[in-house]
Amino acid sequence: MENIFYMEEKLPSSQKKTKEGPGFHWMEFKGKKEKENFTFSPQLLFTQEGVSQIRSEGFPPVEMKAGECILLSENRVITISAPEKATLLFSRFDLINNTPESETYRNYYHHCKQMVYQFTPIPVKKMIITFVEQMIYHLQNGLHSEKFHRLKARELHMLIQAYYTHEEVVSLLYPVLKKMYYMNPKVPHTKK
Repeated sequence: MENIFYMEEKLPSSQKKTKEGPGFHWMEFKGKKEKENFTFSPQLLFTQEGVSQIRSEGFPPVEMKAGECILLSENRVITISAPEKATLLFSRFDLINNTPESETYRNYYHHCKQMVYQFTPIPVKKMIITFVEQMIYHLQNGLHSEKFHRLKARELHMLIQAYYTHEEVVSLLYPVLKKMYYMNPKVPHTKK
């Protein structure tokens, strides 16, 4: 019972996120602003409200509207701008080998062998919109424990697998899937 928190209750320091690590963070733009960021790991970006423009090294700028998501590749400078108010949720998207999530995503790779990656957003399904709204609410209220972030990351993986087709998952996660395929010695590589 001591792990149940109420909205108005201050979280103990043991529940505060103390370092950058796995998890989520949110960003809100109020008026015209621009923010530059460097992605050390792949991140899924969800737009909850408003319109934003994403510029990533090597790709043309992309406009994202509320209810869309895109994968930001690792080791890139990302510039995000919004002409008016916009709320965004970032989810770190590391797939560590030999986890249930990585094993499941490995099955998707054969769908993307002939694909050419396009840096374009895809629509967010209704159940994932609910997840994004709840996650932003929790972050705004200070719930930043590492355990909570890990559980929510697993939930997001399950929702993606449940509500998106194989083709949609591949079009969204292509850079991560391709890297995982080439880095894993268990997956047989075929040459043509």
